[in-house]
Amino acid sequence: MSIAGIGDILAGGDIARTIDPVVIAGALLWGVLLGLFFYGGLWLSVRSLGKKGKPRRFLWLSFLTRLVLTAAGFWAALRLGLPALAAALLSFRLLR
Repeated sequence: MSIAGIGDILAGGDIARTIDPVVIAGALLWGVLLGLFFYGGLWLSVRSLGKKGKPRRFLWLSFLTRLVLTAAGFWAALRLGLPALAAALLSFRLLR
């Protein structure tokens, strides 16, 4: 790539077309939904620990379920591109 090509990219030529604002907005919303699922599930799990006969096993199963489903959600965001994954991770983290 020539210096002129880099200048075009820095001026917003190719990068502006690859980062779609609609995809980023959707990824931000997706990250919020994943965060609500993960941290809401954690809150529900901790709240119901006293009612469970084997709380340790329940907590581990709850954690693994939340982890697998949240990781699958981030994998779906990654399929839209790295900017979408970054937006989803950012909104997930900010929700915490």
